[in-house]
Amino acid sequence: MFNFSTLLGKTEEEAISSLKREGIVYILKYNNDRKTVGDTPIVTRVKIEGDVAELTISLFLTDITRKNFPKHLAFIMDGNRRWAVNQNVEKICGHEKGREAMENVIQHSLDLGVKKITFFAFSSENFKRDEKEKNDIFTVFNFFFSTCLEKYLPLGVSINVIGDLSRLPKKLLSLIKKVNETYPDYTRIQVDIAISYGGQSDILQAAKGFPENGSEEEFIARLKSSQPFPDLVVRTGGERRISNFMLYQIAYSELYFSDTLWPDFSKEELDNILLDYNNRERRFGGK
Repeated sequence: MFNFSTLLGKTEEEAISSLKREGIVYILKYNNDRKTVGDTPIVTRVKIEGDVAELTISLFLTDITRKNFPKHLAFIMDGNRRWAVNQNVEKICGHEKGREAMENVIQHSLDLGVKKITFFAFSSENFKRDEKEKNDIFTVFNFFFSTCLEKYLPLGVSINVIGDLSRLPKKLLSLIKKVNETYPDYTRIQVDIAISYGGQSDILQAAKGFPENGSEEEFIARLKSSQPFPDLVVRTGGERRISNFMLYQIAYSELYFSDTLWPDFSKEELDNILLDYNNRERRFGGK
């Protein structure tokens, strides 16, 4: 039986060639809703209707070169509460719009070919917030984790939650455990979501019991976030700080600070940020 998930991430030409070899009938659907049409058509979705395969084709931006393209994007999602205040709505509405923005970034990153994303969703310090807001945030998390497998597994999205999960409510913890234990047949993108996470505690827990003669590779393996480390960290909301996020892992990451509040973060802004990154020269302490 043909594994249609293997078509994800292939060029239009490669996918059509594979389907023709198998004698499978197909139709093409083009995702051309972006302002700049690119030069590389990539299969980003596969839908099976009876004996017909429907392929969604997305186009890369012409201005973003693949040789200087981040493998791992990280986002410090800041501004949900201020967005709610500006809109004169409850804080939970800001967090809900923030969830929608996160899902839009996941989909757009799929279209672009990003291999890994990390979202800083809830820090260990966020437990200091009032009970109502924490419960509202956990309600938004519950919705996302109860629906994400059905939505993202067919697209080749592997979702992993990192952090001190023992501090989370039982219902949320149960949903996260199921998500962490479920993988797509073919992974196109790894999405890590940091909840109850702090960079300092991540380093401390990795250092506990670590042997004096241990290697750097062995130490890195004890951290909650796996390699590759972030190439680019984007913080929204106008603040210019890291806020205890992946302190070991982002030692040589490029940083980008946006004044946009997270719920308003768009595909177009992500494209512009990637263009900015494309023009940077990463030196890693060298020349």
